[in-house]
Amino acid sequence: MIPIGNIPLLERTLRWLAREGVQEVMINLHHLPQAIIDYVGNGRLFGVTVSYSHEEELLGTAGAVKKCEDFFGADPFFVIYGDNLLDVTLSPLVDRQRRTGCSAVLGVFTTDNPTACGLVGADESGKIERFQEKPLIEEVFTDKANAGVYYLTSQIFSYILDGQPYDFGKNVFPAMLDAKEDLQAVLLKGYLQDTGTPESYRQANADVMKGKIFGLRGKLIANDPNFTLIGERAHLAPDVTFRGVNIIGPRARVGARTALNDSIVWEDAKISEDQKLESAIVGAGVEIEAGQLVPQGSLVASKAPIGIEER
Repeated sequence: MIPIGNIPLLERTLRWLAREGVQEVMINLHHLPQAIIDYVGNGRLFGVTVSYSHEEELLGTAGAVKKCEDFFGADPFFVIYGDNLLDVTLSPLVDRQRRTGCSAVLGVFTTDNPTACGLVGADESGKIERFQEKPLIEEVFTDKANAGVYYLTSQIFSYILDGQPYDFGKNVFPAMLDAKEDLQAVLLKGYLQDTGTPESYRQANADVMKGKIFGLRGKLIANDPNFTLIGERAHLAPDVTFRGVNIIGPRARVGARTALNDSIVWEDAKISEDQKLESAIVGAGVEIEAGQLVPQGSLVASKAPIGIEER
């Protein structure tokens, strides 16, 4: 539910899946499940039909899918990791599986930081030969990384035990390779950006603001290199200043003489007067009061302020 360009990432993902022809979606729930259910409902507002799986104890990327085996049945299906901002074409994965009859197709992307990724080694035809999770620099053998976009057949379920934690990259795919299963890699075409770190989250927002991927919600003020998005019913004092890429969420309030530089303020947050935010992310409903100092690069979350000091 994290906002990107004032649109929840989950909403973006569902609308993208609908554009790609996906009709039915199973959402795996763990953290704040009711907030997701309340927002998404049956999914029809976003062009899909949504069902839910409640993961009370974390089962890993593959264990959570195993829990939904009855939902998927015998037909091939997609697995999409929820922390990526995506606008890629899915049909090449389907075409590869139909052409080769393989057990699984993995979407991959080209990375310039291979030690932070799960690497996928494939031959010239796309047949996968090896995996390496977050290698040391001397272990790097490719610049192609696992994108968390899979097209899988029901064959994968025989490699996952019920109720046990399993991870696709660490457990399932290596076991399938050892068993001589045919796994294929397809280089994704389109946009892909992780949002799992503050840096990557800020990058995703900057890309949306600069038009690299669809969709904004609010009023965009663009004067390159400065881009500011102001959400609906947000209130800003007339002398608030902006530099870089900044986003103000719906109903947020920003006080007089406050300066924002490359910062993101979520919905319903309140920033007092005379503040200076540098590369900060301020969570929904957070109140930064007069006399508080927000250090550069701070994450300020509801009920759990990080890095806030008294002046």
